[in-house]
Amino acid sequence: MLLWAGLARYLKTNRYSHAVGCASVTLADGGRLAAFVRDEVQRHLAPLDYRVFPRVPFPHEQIERAAQGELPPLIRGYLRAGARVCGEPAWDPQFGTADFPILVAVDNVNRRFARHFDLAPDATA
Repeated sequence: MLLWAGLARYLKTNRYSHAVGCASVTLADGGRLAAFVRDEVQRHLAPLDYRVFPRVPFPHEQIERAAQGELPPLIRGYLRAGARVCGEPAWDPQFGTADFPILVAVDNVNRRFARHFDLAPDATA
């Protein structure tokens, strides 16, 4: 929670409109969870103007999906806050992860999160 609060304060103090990052999913299970997550986040894609393309794509087409699964807490939190996924995950063989590009537009942050982390626009601005 402190990390989210610090990020929110930094964005607001510096008047940034967006934050960009990635959320990693381990490939320890052979990539089944990452392939499941890739399919689940398709309804949370950013508009085409904000899409990116990995240099080394995660080969999800070749992987059997987990029969069931849950989105990892970080990705679930980003999506609940109103973040968007900016494209297909990248494959990081060195760290054994699939990395999902994430975009948070401050103006699109869920109202509850915006109030909690004091991201609501200033009345005086």
